[in-house]
Amino acid sequence: MEFVARKDDWIKYADSVRDNNPIHRDDALARGAGLEGAIAPGMWLASHVQGNSKIKKAEFSFKKPVYDGETIKRNSYSFRRGDEVVCKGDVIFGEPTNQIVFLPEDIVKIAYFQDFLASEKDVMNYLNSLGFDGERANPEMYLMSLSAPTLLGYAELNGLVGIHAYQSMEVCRPFDLGNVTVNVEEEKIGKRMCKFNLYWESRGEVVATGKSKVLPVSI
Repeated sequence: MEFVARKDDWIKYADSVRDNNPIHRDDALARGAGLEGAIAPGMWLASHVQGNSKIKKAEFSFKKPVYDGETIKRNSYSFRRGDEVVCKGDVIFGEPTNQIVFLPEDIVKIAYFQDFLASEKDVMNYLNSLGFDGERANPEMYLMSLSAPTLLGYAELNGLVGIHAYQSMEVCRPFDLGNVTVNVEEEKIGKRMCKFNLYWESRGEVVATGKSKVLPVSI
């Protein structure tokens, strides 16, 4: 599968998941951060793996920035620009694991909470941004994509933005996108890489867990 990364498409995606990271939108600010221009959200690239199947587990490493107008080839769950791997992925399709997970007792002290209410229009715009013309009430990659705006909100507390370097998610319970809270737990904060544990909640129960790695960027 080949597609052209279009800024108009990934802005539609970013709007649908509330990802306001300026490095995806503002060419001048992105160049100020050492990039060639605005870059595609890593989770927008990764979301092209979804299709009609349910996803139980997924992880992606974002290797290289992708710019407007570049042709990207998807090979299984990874993405290439010519000979370069820009996103390496691994996906397991299937139903939720049905594990019962509880939030760490001390997460309130170290967590940034983002409440999210997705509308049918948001989900449809998300699917359209990927060129997907089907209907999915609760796409797992949409849930996974809510990691990015949550981490951005967390980083803004320290006057930073970040570039997603790694993201994983394991779905453990059915979920409702109309009622999602994403909880961030610090694992390690460094100058070159920040690591986080994530807990997605829907209607008061943890429905997915995952890990994120972010490269901090000052703009």
